[in-house]
Amino acid sequence: MEFDSAQTLIELAAGQLSAQKAFMAGKIKADTMGALMKFASFFDLQAAGAIAAGGAADAQSPSAASEGGGQGAEGPNGEVVGKKFKMPARHLKPSEMIAYAEAVDDRQARYLSEEAEGGLVAAPLFAVQPLIGALEAAMTDEELNADMLRLVHGEQEMIFHDVLRPWDLVSPRSEIASVEEKSSGWLIEVRQRLMREGEVVVEASSALFVRKPSDGTSPKKSNDSKKARAGEEERESPEVVFSQEQVVAEDQPRRYAAASGDHNPIHVDEEVARAAGLPDVILHGLCTMAFAARAAVEGVADGRVERLKRMKVRFARPVFRGQQLTTRLWEVEPGRYGLETLNEKGQPVLTHGEVEVE
Repeated sequence: MEFDSAQTLIELAAGQLSAQKAFMAGKIKADTMGALMKFASFFDLQAAGAIAAGGAADAQSPSAASEGGGQGAEGPNGEVVGKKFKMPARHLKPSEMIAYAEAVDDRQARYLSEEAEGGLVAAPLFAVQPLIGALEAAMTDEELNADMLRLVHGEQEMIFHDVLRPWDLVSPRSEIASVEEKSSGWLIEVRQRLMREGEVVVEASSALFVRKPSDGTSPKKSNDSKKARAGEEERESPEVVFSQEQVVAEDQPRRYAAASGDHNPIHVDEEVARAAGLPDVILHGLCTMAFAARAAVEGVADGRVERLKRMKVRFARPVFRGQQLTTRLWEVEPGRYGLETLNEKGQPVLTHGEVEVE
């Protein structure tokens, strides 16, 4: 195990910082994800901190920690459904909006300059930046008991009631909407709202999947998944109305991490990515979604971000640096479009895309 500073180790030992939050912030590194998971789950550092501070609690054994409701075999706690979180209100700075647009290579003048006609507005997916604290508050809630080291982002939905502008005073809020156990893990939905002057300006819904620990056997493919794949193969190619390409830059994950506030090291640290069994760092799924949002605005909304009202995607597979992505849109009915993003091999990275414009 490696720690970024002695202070991190002290905070861990004192129970002031959880191992998972330290990992998500890049404060802990490990040669393997297994070692990191054992470190996070086998040691009740809060109890150890109580002992160090002169408390009467006994340090728990690994089995006792699991029985006591830590992030052990029980998995996420469905009893916290409905729990809400409210983050401090803050003003949106022009520099933040510009940095986000630059990080996702969205070069529309209105996203980059306060001198643009009509003034500066935020790129569509910028809303995830002020919302990330509310999302993390929900997912790292101790009562929820979600193992962040086994978490993957499954789907994201965004509903836009209005555009965001510089110095808007916004209040991010979130709610644990559902916890559903599946055969291979738990599906958690966290709904988020960005409030402005007492009204909702942007809504988001994040579907996150927490994988169960592997038992060493290969999971069997269900008949449903086979039917779904067959259905995709048999589906006629849609009549594409707009297509846009994007090459993922070498520094794209770092730029996006800095601009979005999502510093999960799997996106920026090659050693952590390899420890997770990946060949390289992976691009944030929401950055890929931001590429697709740009295509939607430019392709079916006449370049006017105000017309984009809703967008939903499923994250199908990882995206790596240097890959060439192609986003395609097709009309479903007036004002509604289907969307998918493919890599250079023709493999889908975003699927089940839905776009609504007015």
